[in-house]
Amino acid sequence: IDGVWVSAAFLAIALVALPLSYRLLKRGATSGAALRRAGLLFAIESGMIAINAGRLYLIMLGLDLCGQVSAAFALTLSGIISSAVGFFPGGLGLREVAAAAIAPLVDLPAAAGVVAVAVNRVVSLPALALLALTLALVSNRPSTDMMQDSVGSGAAVGASPAKGRDT
Repeated sequence: IDGVWVSAAFLAIALVALPLSYRLLKRGATSGAALRRAGLLFAIESGMIAINAGRLYLIMLGLDLCGQVSAAFALTLSGIISSAVGFFPGGLGLREVAAAAIAPLVDLPAAAGVVAVAVNRVVSLPALALLALTLALVSNRPSTDMMQDSVGSGAAVGASPAKGRDT
């Protein structure tokens, strides 16, 4: 498929999705707050896509899969698709199937797309495990904000619900 038509299709999808997303972000917020939320979400998601595409590109180079940067960006769609489908646990297998379908569209053999995405998953799992362990250890202690909220409202751990009543 010619790159111009693929780009036009994604641009058309974005032109429909962006106003709908803005309406959802604007619920219960001012226009300025909604624009800040949209900008922040756009920056975060763009960064995540760029990092994932960079990792896929380096994997393709390392495995000599004759990959291109555009192919790496296209293969990131497989992760997005697998995340959007909620009934596969963690997108298990679906990401690889989507990569096999997307790879030929960007002049990459289907097997190369599957291998790149599978290696990407295997490489990223230990990093996610380390991050989860770190967050679990750091967030194990109670937050001072939560303690202040409970003290400020008069609630205490183990207090009876009938506060102020003598029994």
